Amino acid sequence: MDTSDQSSSVPSRVTVRSGVAKRAKEKGLIIEQDIDGLEYSSEEESTKPNEDLDDIFAISVVPEIANIKEAEVATYREELDGIKVVGKRCPRPIKTWSQCITSDKILQCFKKYNYEKPIPIQAQPLPIILSGRNMIGITKTGSGKTLAFILPMFRHIKDQPPLEDDDGPIAIIMTPTRQLALQTTKECKKFPQLFNIRCVPVYDGTGISEQIAELKRGAEIIVCTPGRKVTNVRRVTYVVVDEADRMFDMDFEPQVTKILDSIRPDHQTVMFSATFPKQMEALARKTLYKPIEVTIGGRSIVCKDVIQYVVILDDDKKYL
Repeated sequence: MDTSDQSSSVPSRVTVRSGVAKRAKEKGLIIEQDIDGLEYSSEEESTKPNEDLDDIFAISVVPEIANIKEAEVATYREELDGIKVVGKRCPRPIKTWSQCITSDKILQCFKKYNYEKPIPIQAQPLPIILSGRNMIGITKTGSGKTLAFILPMFRHIKDQPPLEDDDGPIAIIMTPTRQLALQTTKECKKFPQLFNIRCVPVYDGTGISEQIAELKRGAEIIVCTPGRKVTNVRRVTYVVVDEADRMFDMDFEPQVTKILDSIRPDHQTVMFSATFPKQMEALARKTLYKPIEVTIGGRSIVCKDVIQYVVILDDDKKYL
């Protein structure tokens, strides 16, 4: 993989009007709205044509996986917490990291963090996402799914042209809360020396000036809550909706739908959820082209390793 630095810096100016802070760049605009939303847009966004995508996910299947019989695949999926797959031409699950990762540096990094072998939520989703397919993953909370979508994301980004000064992100990860946004960002930053990819968390409930400063430097990845509106999405070709059912429970469906509708139609979408209610199913059918649905460990199951707390908050603080 090419590890050249793709970050950029763009000069800016600031004006304030009627309680709405505006920061304008030479070719871009970041807006803090009264509703604590953040818009990051570009004046050229509507006129600049989309570039055709190369076949960036053309990965070879190692012989030890290709030669496995279907009956053996079914048995292995059953061993992986009873994985159920719905969708045509689903890639087979992997048993070792080397079956889908060829970089020695990444494998050494896995040893550093004690990632000995793929766990169920990684063994089946990883080859699906690496193949470029849209995917719906239904799995218990706290199951280690983050690695399953950030590794293909890094590969996706490195196979794309570098960001230009007025470009927005290439990948967007949507999470329901800022805590999860920060946790996901932390996971992404475990591999900075390997990829030279910048990841910026953008979430509501806090000051916007630092987030604006980070975005000015250029970011291939934005991890955001739906309360922050990212509208400079011309370059976005990889989208993750994490804990989607929680977003619907928190009435974020309109914001999520608006972001997905604004992104170029040939993007790849990965959606993870602990449950799959009808309204989520309707959104998935509308926005995902021929997705593969993967259910791991049954629906509506909470990971036994997760400690749950109940916190009583006022209405104006419930989304923090």
